Amino acid sequence: GLAEPGTRQVVATINFSHPVALASAEKMLSMAMRADGSDHDSKAKQLEFTLSADKTGREVYVQSAALTLPEHEQYLTLELKKGVTAQNGNAVTEHTLTEQLLVPDKRSFLKVEELRTDIIRTPELEPEQMLLLSFTDRISRTELQNKLKLYLLPKHPRRRSNYWAPGEVNSSVLQQASLLNVELMPTPEPHDSAFSIKLDLPPGHSIFVSLAKGLQSASEFNLANEYRAVVQAPAYPKEARIVGDGAMLTLSGEQTLQLL
Repeated sequence: GLAEPGTRQVVATINFSHPVALASAEKMLSMAMRADGSDHDSKAKQLEFTLSADKTGREVYVQSAALTLPEHEQYLTLELKKGVTAQNGNAVTEHTLTEQLLVPDKRSFLKVEELRTDIIRTPELEPEQMLLLSFTDRISRTELQNKLKLYLLPKHPRRRSNYWAPGEVNSSVLQQASLLNVELMPTPEPHDSAFSIKLDLPPGHSIFVSLAKGLQSASEFNLANEYRAVVQAPAYPKEARIVGDGAMLTLSGEQTLQLL
């Protein structure tokens, strides 16, 4: 089932050289994190977890109970003490293993994972310009439509080129820019973490991308600050097309033309 809003689970995989006795691993394992807002000297609080293993018994999966993300980022410590026994024979682990994981705070959990432009082929093999945008959590299509703005930027006055750095784009630049219609491509679910937005722009021109502060994910995490970025409209591939059944001729590289 879905975790409560604002919560996450921590998962870890531990590999052993021999099939391991799960009860022994559980006894030797601990997962701990300091309470929210406590200082560095305070004792970490033990967290509940469950263990399972793969068919071989050599790979053990640890899953924490639902964890409320802290107000300030905290380290979670996973410790496996020495002395874990194998299923058969007398083999035991000889070293204590400690791993730390940074648990992000509520405000920093939701981020843009990737933003780029690309040429994507339609099922009919037509090249289309796309803006590809992915997040660290699922977002509803409606929320994205409401919070995303795309602008086609004018030529840069000083550079005589189309390149803009995000920091140069201020309100007076945006007044000269064209606000674009956001054409969101279909997604399998109403909430998703990856989206494609169809573009049809002059190649090489700059697009300013703004995601409003407060963009909310399906798990009720919010974007702490406005996200601002500049990407370039991609160039279409140089190709000639034969009407009817034929092969495509690419104008770069090997130039062969073949009728089938």
